[in-house]
Amino acid sequence: MLLIRFLQWQFSPAVICFNIAYMMADSSPLLCIFFSGVALAQLIHRFYHSISISPKDRAVLITGCDSGFGHLLAERLHAMEFTVFACCLQHEKSETALGLLKLGAKTGRMYVIRMDVTSQEDVDRALRFVEVRLPKKGLWGIVNNAGRYRAGFLEWLSMETHETVSSVNVLGVMRVTKAFLPLIRKSQGRIVNVSSILGRVADPFLGAYCISKFALEAFSEILRFQMVPFNVKVNTIEPGNFLSAVNITAGIESMNAATRSTWDQLDEPVRKDYGKNSLERQLRIGEILLALSDRDISFVINAMSDALVRFRPKKRYLEATRLDKTLAYCVRYLPTMLTNRLRLLIHNQLLNFYAQVIYGYYNSMSISPQGRGVLITGCDSGFGHQLAEKLHSMDFTVFAGCRDEKSYGALGLQSIGNETGRLHVIKLDVTSNEDVKKAREYVENHLPALGMWAVVNNAGRYIVGFLEWLAMEDYNKVAAVNLFGAIRVTKEFLPLIRKSHGRVVNVSSILGRIPDPFLGAYSITKFALEAYSDILRFEMIPFNVKVSMIEPGNFLAATNVLSGKEGLIAMANKTWHKLDESIQKDYGKETFDRQLRIVEILMKLSERDSGSVVSAMTDAVYREYPKHRYLEANLIDKAMAYCIQFVPTSWTDSLRLGFQKQLINLYR
Repeated sequence: MLLIRFLQWQFSPAVICFNIAYMMADSSPLLCIFFSGVALAQLIHRFYHSISISPKDRAVLITGCDSGFGHLLAERLHAMEFTVFACCLQHEKSETALGLLKLGAKTGRMYVIRMDVTSQEDVDRALRFVEVRLPKKGLWGIVNNAGRYRAGFLEWLSMETHETVSSVNVLGVMRVTKAFLPLIRKSQGRIVNVSSILGRVADPFLGAYCISKFALEAFSEILRFQMVPFNVKVNTIEPGNFLSAVNITAGIESMNAATRSTWDQLDEPVRKDYGKNSLERQLRIGEILLALSDRDISFVINAMSDALVRFRPKKRYLEATRLDKTLAYCVRYLPTMLTNRLRLLIHNQLLNFYAQVIYGYYNSMSISPQGRGVLITGCDSGFGHQLAEKLHSMDFTVFAGCRDEKSYGALGLQSIGNETGRLHVIKLDVTSNEDVKKAREYVENHLPALGMWAVVNNAGRYIVGFLEWLAMEDYNKVAAVNLFGAIRVTKEFLPLIRKSHGRVVNVSSILGRIPDPFLGAYSITKFALEAYSDILRFEMIPFNVKVSMIEPGNFLAATNVLSGKEGLIAMANKTWHKLDESIQKDYGKETFDRQLRIVEILMKLSERDSGSVVSAMTDAVYREYPKHRYLEANLIDKAMAYCIQFVPTSWTDSLRLGFQKQLINLYR
C-alpha cells in the first residue's frame, strides 16, 4: 500500500536518493547524510503539494473563455468535476462557447455566460445568474483570465488604446472580483489572477500591456494581504512567451497588420523621428519571439488548476522558459543599467544570429511546416482536436477529419480555418470507403505547394468487458475503426505521402504492449496496429517515408471529457446486462463490481493533461528524424510495459493481480 502511495505521488526521486544514501553509508557518511537530506526534502515537498481540495459541488467562474487559456481551463476544471461558469465575450456567436455549452448539456456542470468585463451591467447580470445556480459548496474560485494587448511604443499609442487595454486587464479584474468576492469569502475559496512575465519585466513594444500587468500584480498583492483574515487565497499566474499558443487564429500576419495600422495613424513628425527601420526592427523581433515561443500551454493550465485545487497553492506561478525566468530575476535584483544592456544585447543577438544560428540549427533537425499538408483523423475531440489546432498554429495546412461535421469540436476548428484558410474540416468516417475516397479528392484539390506531408491515424474506439462477454459485433466495430480504419486511410493517402517523402503516424496505446483483461477488444486491435506499423515502416524505407507510433498511457480522464466515469460505467453495465444468465452466474456479480471499481480507480489516477501526447504527435510529424515509438505514460505504466516484455509471464501476471488488489484496498 505504501508503494502505491509513493508511485501515485511521484516520490520516485526520493526513493532513488534514499537508495543512494544507503549505498554510501559505509564509504562516505557525508554523502549519505547529503542524499538523505535531499530525499527527505523531496518527500516533504511532494507531500505538501499532494494535499488538495475535492472539486465536487464547488463552482469556479472563469473570464475570457472564448479561446486560449480560459477555454482550455474551463474544459479541464469541468473534467475534474468542478461546476464551471465560463464567461465569453461573444456568447451567442462564438463556436467555442457553443462547444462549452454542449459539455454543459451532457453533465449539467458547465454554464456559459456572456460577459464583457468592461461592462458593469454584464457583470451584475452574471452575478445574478451564478447565485441561483451555485452547487452545494458555493463559489470556490474566480479566475480573472480575460486580457487584451496592443503593440507599439508608448508614444505611438493613443490614450484610448491605453484605456481600452487597462479597462480589460486591470479594471475588468477589479470589477469582476469586487462583484463576486462576497461569495468567495463565504466559501473561503480563492482568486486567481492571470498576469504575465511582463508584469515583472517591462517590454518596450508592449508598453500598454505591461503597464496593466504591473498594476494587476499590485492589485493581487494587496488583495492577498486583505483576504488573510477570511482564509481566502489570492494567486497570480505569470505566463512567459506563449505568443504562438494564444494567437492561434491571429498569427504573425494579424499582429503585424495591427502594428502597421498603428504606425500609419501616427503624425508624420513622429514617424520621421522614429524612422521606418525602427518599426521593421520591432516587427522582426516579434516574428522571432513568436517562432521561439512555447506552443504547449499545458504548463500554464496546470498552474491555474494547481492554484484552484491545492490546499496550499503558491502565491505566484511563473510559467516561463529558463531564459525568461533568468531575465525576470535579473530585472528584479540587478542594477537597471546592467539589465538594460543585457536586454539590448539579447535583442541584437536575436536579430543578428537568429537566421544563421538558431533558425539554421532547428531547421537542420526539423522540417519547415509552411506549404505542407497534414491529415488527422478523429478530430471531433481529444488528442486529434488539440493536434489540429497545434499543427495549424505551426503553419501546417491541416485537414481535420471529423466523424460529425456539426460537433462542437468540428465547428471550433472550422471557425479557425475561416480565419486563415489553412484548416479544413472534412467529414471522415474511417470505416467508410466512400468517405475516405471523398476525403482524398478534397485534399488533392486543396493541397498546398509542397503537397501531403503526413497522415495521423488518431481515430479510435473501445468497449469494456471480458472477452467472453463481447459479441462478435463488438469486436468488429472496434477493429473497424482502430485497425482497418487506419489501414484504409493510410492505403488511400500513401501515394501522396510517398511523393513527398513524408510520414505516417499511428496512434496506438500502451495497451498495444500490455493486454488489459477488461479492455480486451481494444488491446487486440492495438497489438495488431503495432504490427501493421512495424511492417509498414520497413516497407517504406526505400521511399524515405517514416512511420511512427504514439503509445499513450492512462489518459482516460483526458480522452473521456464528455462521457467521463459515468459513461464508462454505463457502457460496462450495458455489456453485463446483455449477457446470458448462465455467463453472469459463472462470473458472478462480485467480479463485475470489482472490475467497475478498478475502472473508477484508474479514471481517478489517469493523466488529465494530454499535452505530452500531443507534443509527441507533433514531434513525430515535425522532426526530421522522429522516434519509431513514443511511449507517453507515467513511471509505473512504463515499468509495467517493460516488465511484460522482459520478465516471465507468470511473474507479471502475479504482479498485476497484486497491484489491482492494492488499488482496491487503497481506495476502499
